[in-house]
Amino acid sequence: MYTILRKKWNVGLLWIFCPRRFFRCLRRMEWECYRQESVFSPGNPEHVRTEFKFKGTKMAEVEIRPPRNEEEMRQLWQLNHAVFSEELHQHEIHQDGLLIDKFHAKNLYYAGWDHGEAVGMICAHWKEPFSAVERFGEVIRKEMVPGHTAELRLFAIRPEYRKTPLAPRLGATIFKKLDEMGYRLLIISGISEQKEFYEHIGFRAVGDPVQDGEALFYPMVADLPPILRRCALAVARCTK
Repeated sequence: MYTILRKKWNVGLLWIFCPRRFFRCLRRMEWECYRQESVFSPGNPEHVRTEFKFKGTKMAEVEIRPPRNEEEMRQLWQLNHAVFSEELHQHEIHQDGLLIDKFHAKNLYYAGWDHGEAVGMICAHWKEPFSAVERFGEVIRKEMVPGHTAELRLFAIRPEYRKTPLAPRLGATIFKKLDEMGYRLLIISGISEQKEFYEHIGFRAVGDPVQDGEALFYPMVADLPPILRRCALAVARCTK
């Protein structure tokens, strides 16, 4: 159905041959912010198809960039706390509503800004120690490429923006930067709720999950060039 919807004249054919289905299609086009279908074959990392459908989205108004000042950085700590403390219960609740990352000083941050408000974030660093190694030990260390490995962290998006192209936009931005810097392998502690998403964009689990607070994490790795191409392709299709 989603292939049919991609071409307006095909939607018109539905009106002629199947009116009921035509109106169902219209309702989906009106109410869905996005629809994603991914076909990923672990045996063939290059075989992936991602399609997005979304209505008059506001994503064009969301700017992807690093935080510019202390106030914007504070917004990221608030988002970090909202997702990883309040929602996922990985960390304790703080009275000030802020969760400052222990690797803050060496993190490279990118965030999605909707009229000055932080609605999504992602960061990476490439200097040991890595939190994934601290959590999983040799299971993930043996996958690393010395001098060419970066760790992806704090991938957090506000709930109302999760069914939008914000995630691939954030990913594509930071992956491009890391690729330009010469890194070739990504490691991540992939939370169980998002394991399928990470696998769709190219990560693979290399060991058993580990409990941290109330959250469950998988040791995951990805080759950077392929995952960059996938996210860039997804973003391109989102903006058509």
